[in-house]
Amino acid sequence: MKSASGKLNAKYYVLLRRAEEAKITLSSKTSAEIVVDGFEDEDETRLIWKLSLLVLNSTN
Repeated sequence: MKSASGKLNAKYYVLLRRAEEAKITLSSKTSAEIVVDGFEDEDETRLIWKLSLLVLNSTN
């Protein structure tokens, strides 16, 4: 992803890196956590996301 101005490119690569880290973790564990910070909303309020991922295996 490349924006015309490039102002969001760094944020995109942070998200991409966090997703890759979670993927690596999930290859050997059943859960992973992603914490994303450094974003602000339109009112310049700092945003932090904390996502918990859980792998559910079905053995039907």
